[in-house]
Amino acid sequence: MSRRRLTRVEMRRRLSNIRVAIIAGLVAFMLLGTSGVAYALWSASAALTSTAGTATVTVSQALSASTLAKTYTSSDLVAVGVVTVTNTGTRSGDYSLAIAGTSTSTAFRSAVNVAIGTGTCTTTSALTAPVTGTMAATVTKTGTLAAGASVALCVRTSITAANVAANPGVSLSGTAASSITIGTWSANAATSIAFTQSIAAPTGFQSVQGNRYKIYQANVCIASNWDFNGIARGGVCENEQTSQWRLVDAPNGNKYVQRAHNTSTTLPERWSATSATAVTLNTPGDVAAARWTITARPDGTYRFISESQNRCLAVLANNSLALAVCSDASAAQGFTFELTANSSPAPVTLTCGGNNGTWNVYGWPVLTGYQQEVDYFVYIDGVYFAAQPNGYDPNAHLYTADMTAAQKTVGTHAVEVRQSVGGAPQTVTGTGIYKIAAGTGNMTCT
Repeated sequence: MSRRRLTRVEMRRRLSNIRVAIIAGLVAFMLLGTSGVAYALWSASAALTSTAGTATVTVSQALSASTLAKTYTSSDLVAVGVVTVTNTGTRSGDYSLAIAGTSTSTAFRSAVNVAIGTGTCTTTSALTAPVTGTMAATVTKTGTLAAGASVALCVRTSITAANVAANPGVSLSGTAASSITIGTWSANAATSIAFTQSIAAPTGFQSVQGNRYKIYQANVCIASNWDFNGIARGGVCENEQTSQWRLVDAPNGNKYVQRAHNTSTTLPERWSATSATAVTLNTPGDVAAARWTITARPDGTYRFISESQNRCLAVLANNSLALAVCSDASAAQGFTFELTANSSPAPVTLTCGGNNGTWNVYGWPVLTGYQQEVDYFVYIDGVYFAAQPNGYDPNAHLYTADMTAAQKTVGTHAVEVRQSVGGAPQTVTGTGIYKIAAGTGNMTCT
């Protein structure tokens, strides 16, 4: 068979087809090799009729079910939150969820544990395939998500009661940040989730300076006992002179703990840390050895921390009081209080005990247990009138002869009795009214 020679037109057509085939082969090879260059060449080739869409690489996140914001207490030690990560792109990719925190307190960040996993998200449930760490470093959970798919991740943070006690008043700023990676492209969620975690400042016992308290350790009162340096656990717990105590404000905000003497002449003995271990009852002035910081413990009791020794008051096996390294695990360092006498009862209406036109007598209840150390002061229309220092005779005598002209004007006038226990700031004891009649100038009760 003889072969026909191709015409010039046929030859040009065949060469064109060969060039197209070569280009298509090169594109196919590059698709299998470097996908980013392949997409660029593919979409730029005007010689081919087929096209490929550009991949969308996006991710979103949302916090639900609870909140990771937390103020830890000795009885509330865990926070949980569900972070849902969604691959909003058009291709399957690898996601990550990173939990991180910043704080001026490295100890606090190191004390906050972090776990990220799937499954039921409660404070106690077991998580599936969790990753763990602390807020001292970023904790990251990773996995794969198909296009349009979501994963619900439980984030649990926790701290121990001991670390709550060891890190009072500190806080951290936390973030939850998600990202997605598809091939060589990656994207982050538009915004991170921010939260704050903290430990409340230590709570001191809210005492009133003039009040009398019984102080207990293991339900046994602390009382004067000169066999044990003046103070010990046990003994008679009903004697106001030996087993009732005042918590008096020191100038720096700490407290003196002193005997509740019903006397105005003797400085009451105070608890004093005289060495690294010894505690005595004596009468020092304003010195660090006599000052105590009183704060709450995780078990609901209170601790006494010596300002001078930075150690905690403890009851020893022989019932004596000593100092020891502070420990929430030591029940011997936990104390409770019982109010036995209120130095500032609610104000009463003064009783008018008698008058003859030129004088009135106003009375109020005896402040039991404070008779020798309470002073009373009488005010008329808010202006000081006279003192009444006898706590055993709670009556004020108002004589018109002692009044100013303003206090004798016709009409009604307000009477107020204020008290001061042991030199403490004055508080209102009782109020009343008297009336000056027109024409006679006589005073009567109203």
